[in-house]
Parts: sequence; C-alpha cells; structure tokens
Amino acid sequence: MTATPKPSPIRWISTIALCLLSLQSALAEEGPSVSELLDKYAQTQDKLQKSFVIKEERTVVIRANHGFLKGTRTRYEVSETHYDGERIRKRTKMWGKFARSSVPKNRPKHVSRLWDGNSFYQYSSKSEDDPGLLFLFREKDANRNKDPVTSDALGGFVTGGPRAAEGGSERVDATLRRSDSISVRNRMQVVNSSKCYVIGALTKHGKYTVWLDPQHGYNIAKMEVVKTGGDLFTDRGPQPKGSTMRVSLKNVRFKLVDDIWLPVEGVYEIKRRSTNGKYIDSISHIKRTEITLNPDQEALGPFLPDDIVNGTKVYISGIKGVKYNLRPLWQDGKVVDKNGRVVLEVSRDPAPSPKAKPLKISKE
Repeated sequence: MTATPKPSPIRWISTIALCLLSLQSALAEEGPSVSELLDKYAQTQDKLQKSFVIKEERTVVIRANHGFLKGTRTRYEVSETHYDGERIRKRTKMWGKFARSSVPKNRPKHVSRLWDGNSFYQYSSKSEDDPGLLFLFREKDANRNKDPVTSDALGGFVTGGPRAAEGGSERVDATLRRSDSISVRNRMQVVNSSKCYVIGALTKHGKYTVWLDPQHGYNIAKMEVVKTGGDLFTDRGPQPKGSTMRVSLKNVRFKLVDDIWLPVEGVYEIKRRSTNGKYIDSISHIKRTEITLNPDQEALGPFLPDDIVNGTKVYISGIKGVKYNLRPLWQDGKVVDKNGRVVLEVSRDPAPSPKAKPLKISKE
C-alpha cells in the first residue's frame, strides 16, 4: 500500500502567503463606504458655509425647437455674490440674445437677489439706471423664495448640483443620503487626470451618478442625473410622464484657496425632452474669476437693497398690513402707495449682526 505524500512545509508557507496576499488585496480594493465618502464631501462643503465673496462669469447657450424659444441664443453674465453665513446678496449683469430681445453689453440687464435675514428681495430692471420690478417676500414666502439663490450662490456646481437647476436648495449629499438605493462602484475611474470614487444612486429626484475626487477635497469632479416620468422635479411635483431631463456637470477645474479645494470652472448642461419631440437644451460655461473666503463683509458694504431705482414697481407678499399687488412704488428706500404715502420702510443703516434689522411698517 502506497503512503500518501505529506505536503512540504514550503508548499504550506506558499499557500498561506498567497491567501494573505489575496485578503490584503481584497481589503485594499474595498475602499471607503458611501457614508464615509459623503462625510468627506460634506466636510469640504461645510467649510464654505461661513462667509465668502465670489465673482463669476457665465456664458449660457440655449437651444430649442419650439415656441418663442425656438433657435439658438447666447447670453453672458457677470455676477458678484456676498454671503456671511446667514445673509446673502447676489448682483448680476446680463447681455446677449434673450427669448424676445437682444441686450447690448454696454447697457446690460440688472438682476439682484437679497436675503437680509428677514426678507427676500428679487429685483430686475432693463439696466442699472432704469426703474424695474421688485418682488418682496417675508415670513414663509421669503424662506421659500430665497432657496434657489442661496443654492446658486453657495455654489450651483459647488454645492447645489442638479437640485439648483430645479430651483431646489438641498445639497447633493443630503439627496443621496435619502436614496432608495445607493452604492460605490468597485473600481475608481479617472476624471480629468484624477482617480475618482463613483457613487450610483436611485432617488425620488432621479438616477444619480457622482464622481468624487479625493485629490481635490472630495469635491464633485463630474455628475450626471437622469429624470424620467414620475421623478420629482423640486418639491412641487413629478416630472411629466414620457418626458426626460438630463443634468450633467463636467470639465471641472479646481483651485486651492486658503487650504480648501474649490471648483472654479466647469460646464453645466440641462437637456429636456418630451414625447412630442420638443426639446430645450441649456449649456452653461461657468468660471469663477475671484473667490475670497471669510472677508470683512461689513467693510465691503451692508446687506441692503441699495441698488433699487426710484419708481420701481413693488410686488409684496407675506407682510401683514401691506396688500399683495403691483401698485406700490419704491422711493428712496421706502415703499409708497399711489398717493405717496409710505406703507413700508427699509432701514438703510448697516446691520453688524447676521440678522438684519426688521422692516418697519408705517402707520397712517
């Protein structure tokens, strides 16, 4: 009877070493979890919530095949945003080809958004010198209407992501944390020469694919969102049946500012399609020309509506004692009725604290 040969010690050692190498390789490839990645993304974004000034340039190309939007038009925007952790002010000059008119560069449209801690001002005019139209919201209306500008001003493609395109203010990580299904791909992918973690998620707002760049503060290097019928479009209702909306962020460039990696350039696309063949595409090239973190906001000027031209029509909501209509006019920092009686006065003194001074309602 032939005896079974015993394995040599060398073979046992080789087998154990191979197993250990395989285990080590598996552990190395496992990488961080979804929660850990979102936490790292949030850590970078939270550093931006204190105070900043951002100067930005945009080129927006819109293409459509129906209605008054039919054709291709390009507009240009230059904006400056101030944020102190509570109050926010964004002023924008716009020129180029719009839906029904063309605006020259030497006389651009003027658009401003202001949240002073109590009220939201949404102002637009044909130019800085012309009276325009002011929407003034207070209480719950103000909180609702300030969301889009807050999201956009805090980044758009920095923190707002696709929800900013919808008019929502929720940050991307908050949306992803409430996903119905979410995972990290096993392999990292290269985006703009950086190896990125790829997160895929199914949410009530659509299908998300997000590339996080660990070399640049775990910021979003690329993102794609697809919405189909039934997916929520903001919090107002679902995407129409049979229609699709694709939002993408790409070609993002980062810059180190005060030891924080910030995206300073990128391309943001929104493509809408309906079952009848109609489409609207919007392609925005965004470039931040200047970013200042934690500036002396009071030295730069108070958060006041001091850009509104006298004679501007005022549309008021949410302020007790003031009617909701277009009849009042703006006059020297006050809202007056058709007879010149002051119905609302805005303090024009600098507010040193994050909470602005409240509006004062004049009595008869």
